Amino acid sequence: MSVACNDIWYPARAMQADTTFSVWTINMQSGEVSNKVSFVASARESVVYMSEENLYIGYSFNGDGAKIFTDFFKTKASDLIPGEIISKIEKVGNLDISKRAKDTEIQYIWENYFESFEDYDQRLKLANDLNNRFADYYKSNFRNFESTGIVKISLGDLAIRAQGEVAGRPLNQFCMDEYKGNLRIATTAGNRGLSLWLSGINFSNSQSANDVYVLDAALKNIGSVKDLGLGERIYSARFIAERGYIVTFKQTDPFYVLDLSNPASPKLKGELKIPGYSGYLHPLANNI
Repeated sequence: MSVACNDIWYPARAMQADTTFSVWTINMQSGEVSNKVSFVASARESVVYMSEENLYIGYSFNGDGAKIFTDFFKTKASDLIPGEIISKIEKVGNLDISKRAKDTEIQYIWENYFESFEDYDQRLKLANDLNNRFADYYKSNFRNFESTGIVKISLGDLAIRAQGEVAGRPLNQFCMDEYKGNLRIATTAGNRGLSLWLSGINFSNSQSANDVYVLDAALKNIGSVKDLGLGERIYSARFIAERGYIVTFKQTDPFYVLDLSNPASPKLKGELKIPGYSGYLHPLANNI
């Protein structure tokens, strides 16, 4: 079956795309296709989950480096970087050009400024000051460095019903679950950086946290539980009715139980730390 290029959906936000997913409604007796939808995505960075009524596609993308560095320079380093350089970077970030083109222009502006310090010690001091301040900035803003867009497709007519966004990245399809019209999604934020980096500014992205978000039928955030397993990442997740179960790992294996009975006010109800890690959670019947 062929798909016309003008029938392929793509998100408005720039993202890595190296494959095309297609969904078909097929009559198993006649073999006829009644509905179809196609969309571009990343084979590695996309998560697909299907409930009884809807199909959800999660696509992860890095934060806007131009906006992040502009905000960092303005709020944390305005005494170190000339206003003219900050203004140039901000203007490039607002241009209607591709993300790759923005990154190239910003790196050019920054390299010219950073390399203008002929004294090595002076350049080293600037780099040290920037690194120390950026490390503090990252601790408060790491959830802006990576997000996941979510597309909701109705299985009835394969129409796109809603789009939403959460901070961080889900591990796999078990990190997503639909219950009573709401989508629950577990993500890890802070394990990755930006696609744009500037000379002299480095940091250790050891800061991380794991969150669970509850989104309504329009994929609007209505509740969340944050900061599970600080410094760790999700290794497995499972949602069963009004409960959520999350395992994070770094050295020990914390196991979290969430009460999701009130979508607008999910709560952490239990925690157990054990050695090793669990890469998969599976529900058992009540009588086992």
